[in-house]
Parts: sequence; structure tokens; C-alpha cells
Amino acid sequence: MLEIGGFGYGSGKFNEPVDVGIDSKNNIYVLDSGNARITKFDEYGNIAGEISLKKIKGLKEPLAAAVLLDNIVLAGVAVENGSKLASFDAGGNFLGFVGGDFSKISGVAVDSEANIYVSDSAANKIVKLAVKPDRTPLYIGLDKIIENK
Repeated sequence: MLEIGGFGYGSGKFNEPVDVGIDSKNNIYVLDSGNARITKFDEYGNIAGEISLKKIKGLKEPLAAAVLLDNIVLAGVAVENGSKLASFDAGGNFLGFVGGDFSKISGVAVDSEANIYVSDSAANKIVKLAVKPDRTPLYIGLDKIIENK
């Protein structure tokens, strides 16, 4: 059994962890709502990096996570009027948003074909972000497909 963290505000400590994601190398990504960060641990529980959402304009606390192809971290994050699906590379660099606007992201999952599923609890819906052959996500709405910008 591996146990990491414990309550606190410093590096490797948690203040309301809300979700975890695992990449293909067994790195563990912990979304810490109270500290507004995502901490990356290696498979042995050693800190391998941190993403501070406070340093990225407009982002607040993390809500839910998944790890996509090539170690791209997808995290549902709170923003001023709802939530968005943010993407980060393995080094913790913010890449941009995927999909559209959400009311409150409560879950993110990725299937074997790299399609992304987002649970929007406040809107009572699941949104599928399909992936084109070149791995570019698309937003699929009720009756239309809108390419990400």
C-alpha cells in the first residue's frame, strides 16, 4: 500500500484533494482543491512536479482529472462563471482549454480511442469530446459538432 500527502499547505501536502489521475508511466496526479494545485508524484510517491493554478490567470481550484495520450493532463477547473477543461503537458505547462464551457465539471474520463467524457453535474449531462484521426478533440453537442478553438 502506498500513502502520500497528509493535511497541509506545503509541497506534497493536501488541503481537500478531490481527484486523481494516473498516466502510462504510473505517475499519480492529485488535484488539490484547497491549495489550488495539481501535484505529480512518481509511482513511489515522490514529488515529480506541481502545477499551481493560482499562477494561471482565470483558473481557480481543480475539480476533476484524467490523463490523455502522451501524458497530457486534463483537469476540470473552476473559472469565474462555471468550469472549463484545461490541458497541461507532462512538464506542467498550460496548453489551453478543450471543449466548451461547463457549469460544474465533476468527472473526466478517457476511453481507449482517446475520446474524452466530461460529467457536468450542475447541468445534469455527460459531454463526449470526440477525437478526429489527427487526435484533435471536437465538441459534440445535441445536434452539431463544433471544432475546438
